[in-house]
Amino acid sequence: MKKSDLFISSIDAYKKYNNFNHLYNRLDILKDQEVNCNPVGIMPSEYPIIIKPIINLVNNDYDMIETKMSNETEYLAYLKEYVYKNNNMCSNFWYPEIKGNRYISNLLLKNGNVVFNDTFLIHNNEDNIPSFYKHVYGFILTEYLSETISILLNNYTGPVCIQFIDDTIIDCRLSWWEENHIFKKYCDFVSCIPVFLEHNKPLNILSDDIVYIPFRKNIEDAKDYISELRRFSFDYTIVFKNKIHNSIHHICMFVVNWERLNDVLAIRGKLGLF
Repeated sequence: MKKSDLFISSIDAYKKYNNFNHLYNRLDILKDQEVNCNPVGIMPSEYPIIIKPIINLVNNDYDMIETKMSNETEYLAYLKEYVYKNNNMCSNFWYPEIKGNRYISNLLLKNGNVVFNDTFLIHNNEDNIPSFYKHVYGFILTEYLSETISILLNNYTGPVCIQFIDDTIIDCRLSWWEENHIFKKYCDFVSCIPVFLEHNKPLNILSDDIVYIPFRKNIEDAKDYISELRRFSFDYTIVFKNKIHNSIHHICMFVVNWERLNDVLAIRGKLGLF
């Protein structure tokens, strides 16, 4: 493994790890965990449900707004509007909404065993949209989750990024989260990871009390917020993104210590962003 393998795109990782790229199939991963889920078109037996693409290599949609259906009427309307009306060969699937704490974790595996993890807790707002990501230093994966990972990634060595709710993995990628701001501070450590892994050296836990705060707007909002946000660059670390996913324009990410969270949330609220 090389340092550059840690942060390659999902497309490159899918091609590189041919023996493990089936893990990008969310439908199969959830079925392997005995979650009741099926392709869109099949009627669910319980609600509410979440609808997502079965595979998504183009957008690393950790920050995406989920499509949620609360009842059969909403689901049938969705089928009529987005599937049958446009003769759309739908590549989405549904699964029952899973309650619990939601995390995103960068893992390093050797022969299927987790030897390092760096985890963030995802805090959603009242609309179930990720509001901020809090670094959880010293996070310990449960025995059940570790065993699930070892089964899914038996004999795999390299980086993994998973999203999970309590003990249920809902997304798996064979490279680390692109929001890798915490690792930029530890570039020497990151450079040494392949050597540590090869020689079975322990990897230090990153203990920073850090939080990532996204700033977004709806694409209908034509206002340019960039210049207004740049004036905060003297006091905060800001990573400008300028990415559009579905109907959401992702402008930037504030990377700050935990004690400054409320200040940044106030800035975001004052600007009318989310």
